[in-house]
Amino acid sequence: MTAETPAAAGRTPSPDTTAALYFSGIGNTRYAVNRLARGLGVKDENILSIEDDEDRVQETLAHADTAIVAHPNYMCLMPKIMSDYLAQHGTWLANKDIITLVTYANFFFDADLQVARLLRKQGISFRAQSNISIQMPMIVCDMKLMKSTDTDIQSTLKAKADRKLDECAQIILAGGTVHDGQESDRLKAFLRQRMFYQGRIQKDFARLRISDACTRCGACVRACPKQNLTIREDRVVQSGHCTQCYRCANLCPRQAITLWGKKIQWQYKGI
Repeated sequence: MTAETPAAAGRTPSPDTTAALYFSGIGNTRYAVNRLARGLGVKDENILSIEDDEDRVQETLAHADTAIVAHPNYMCLMPKIMSDYLAQHGTWLANKDIITLVTYANFFFDADLQVARLLRKQGISFRAQSNISIQMPMIVCDMKLMKSTDTDIQSTLKAKADRKLDECAQIILAGGTVHDGQESDRLKAFLRQRMFYQGRIQKDFARLRISDACTRCGACVRACPKQNLTIREDRVVQSGHCTQCYRCANLCPRQAITLWGKKIQWQYKGI
């Protein structure tokens, strides 16, 4: 993490005119953005999910000069639900100071710069301030390679995340900025992740596997942020809008849903 001096930074955000907008799959990003926002003195009612009422989000952002925009990093990609939301509502962030926050499990490369690039692509004027990345526990629960974050390591990650988020808040309040991601990492992210996964995500979009262990309890239907799942007669049906957040796989009481792998190895319930 690098920090710029106050002389090189933008204006210090005011708690009364700062809002946070985030997407969180299984809770890591929600935890991180709340910690950062509260460290900046942001009121709880101004910390909003993209799943909240759109009129409320628009009204809150209309009164904000600074916006924290937060999302998880999925294979060096912004979750589709977040990119779709910003493509539709990015103008709500126009002419604001933008602080981006990305959570990741293994590496992030340039993930915390993707919000800025998406807004620029839309021709939206804004002032890029800090870009922050925070390591959090693993959420991919159906692949042997993606091992569960054990309790001790999870506690260590949480403590490190708390310290970094608090440090970032203090730097920003002092008039400085924080820069984690680098544009030079964009090629690394493409070669190591996006080149393969972006195509696969588009090709296999919404190909959840739902086993015979499913009892159609409706937990996945209620949890899905994209309303991708419905119960029809004796089965759960997909509509092709999966954003690969892993909520359903991690929350299914029968471990009947998988996405990348074929068997649930463990389940993550959030910190």
